[in-house]
Amino acid sequence: MKRSDKTRRLVEACWLDAATGNEWISGAEAEAFEPVACKTAGDLVARTRTHVTIASTVGAEEGDTECNALTTIPKAWLTKPLRFLD
Repeated sequence: MKRSDKTRRLVEACWLDAATGNEWISGAEAEAFEPVACKTAGDLVARTRTHVTIASTVGAEEGDTECNALTTIPKAWLTKPLRFLD
C-alpha cells in the first residue's frame, strides 16, 4: 500500500489499560491487581494535547482515507513515547 497522506504515519504505542475483574478473589489478590500493559500499532490518525488515535485498519486504495479498528489512548496512559515505524 502506497501512503498518499503524508500526515499519517505508522506508529507503535506502549500503554497501560485499566484492568477489571468479575469474580471473587482474595484480599491479597485484589491488592496485587494491576493495569494491563498493551501495545498497539497502526496508522496515527490523530495526535492532540490529550490523546492519540491509532487505526489498525485503513483503506488500501491510493487516496482512500477510510479507517477502522480505532484505538484512542489518553497520553497519560502512554508508558513510552510513540515509536514511528515508517
